[in-house]
Amino acid sequence: MAITVFDNRFRQPNKQPIAILTWTFTTDASGDASEESVTILGKIKRVVTNPDNTDPPTANWDLTITDEDGIDILCGNGADRDAGGTGISEQAFPCPAEIAVASKLTFTVANGGNTKKGVVKLYIT
Repeated sequence: MAITVFDNRFRQPNKQPIAILTWTFTTDASGDASEESVTILGKIKRVVTNPDNTDPPTANWDLTITDEDGIDILCGNGADRDAGGTGISEQAFPCPAEIAVASKLTFTVANGGNTKKGVVKLYIT
């Protein structure tokens, strides 16, 4: 598993730069995976989940992204993700429509099935 940050990818004059934090995960035998990020500063705009085409998580797998206070920045909107055996991407939005973060974030997958894979992208301004 790994978390990478690609910052200022879409920097344009008079526009907010967007950082994309990407987490590639593989679940363990219990169907879970977890990883902590570096400290993130900014506003969370959206999250995109991309199940692996070969070994996707089982249907209705759950994603939570918690800050250092233990608050799920998605407010439960990462629950019941599609299995996506054909590579279906789904988005989830933080609550409210955007949320400010100045914290390390912990990405957690639950109910994913044994050794299942996927990618989570977090878009931050």
